[in-house]
Amino acid sequence: MLKKIYNHLRGSLQIDIYGAAIERFLNICAIHGISFWDVQCVDAAHFTAWVSVGGYFALRPYARNTGCKVRQRRKRGVPFVVKKLTGRWALCLGLLICTASLWWLSLFV
Repeated sequence: MLKKIYNHLRGSLQIDIYGAAIERFLNICAIHGISFWDVQCVDAAHFTAWVSVGGYFALRPYARNTGCKVRQRRKRGVPFVVKKLTGRWALCLGLLICTASLWWLSLFV
């Protein structure tokens, strides 16, 4: 449970891995400290897995060396939500005012 919350806070990506040397690619990534979770084998030359955002950017050179292709499938986590809300200052201001008013009014209950 805590690991799920931690992965959600730092952001994670679901990736597709294609190629003939996927096992070699996964071993090289494990040696360099890039962790994967929920790894599923679709067929002999196609895997899906979840990886952190930092791990996604670090695994590109290893994919190039082993001849594998890595494609981003889905994104989830706090960094991606924050990126969506960056230009919506009125929404953030409204949320702040609502939270402050709830706090203020709860002092009188």
